[in-house]
Amino acid sequence: YVYGDRLLFIQVILAVIDFFYNHKKGKSLNINIDSIENKKYFSLKLKSNEINVISDIISSLNSKYKIIHNAKETSFIFDFYFENEDNKTTIQHKKAINLENNKSTKLKDANILLVEDDAINSKIMTLNLNKHVNKVIIAENGKDALDKFSSTKIDLILMDIRMPLMDGYKTTKKIRAAESIIGYKIPIIAVTANVSEETRARVFEVGMNDYTTKPVNFNILLKKMQALLS
Repeated sequence: YVYGDRLLFIQVILAVIDFFYNHKKGKSLNINIDSIENKKYFSLKLKSNEINVISDIISSLNSKYKIIHNAKETSFIFDFYFENEDNKTTIQHKKAINLENNKSTKLKDANILLVEDDAINSKIMTLNLNKHVNKVIIAENGKDALDKFSSTKIDLILMDIRMPLMDGYKTTKKIRAAESIIGYKIPIIAVTANVSEETRARVFEVGMNDYTTKPVNFNILLKKMQALLS
């Protein structure tokens, strides 16, 4: 088992996924937690058949590391030392078990990440949601959403579909890829004006849990949010 900072771990995993998604399509990368020494330390191993893949990822993470070569692949190993005793998580081999996220959350206690690029829509959503939830965290686009996801405790995400820089589909894919490693899923509801069959199918295909249409019916949305949090 490894005990450490959940948010730091998510940030690292997202950095790796983000780099690979944008720059190394068609290449393979294996991620493992390889060795454990004590409660504040663990070693993460990345394996690839191209050293440039590993080197580029490492340069973006600013971590101590060592590289091991063989005829078929390159392994990169880097170490984490966690000084923060708060916000702990437990990771067992490749799977993380986050007990907090397995518990039901009351809507009034929930932290909601609202991903919306339109300032007016964001204001309307926030004013209505603030009456019913603990906190609304706003992200203006997909890249901002990934930053907030990796640095803040989030209970549910409301995801706009059409956004600049990174749309809701791509953002959801990256979040779900990170969650497949850390071992739990945050509910995601798509918020869209397009209710075509194609849009609905893609919403579920990328891993969202539900959708709501614009203009938003808040009575319906709040019921969906509570159902997913329970």
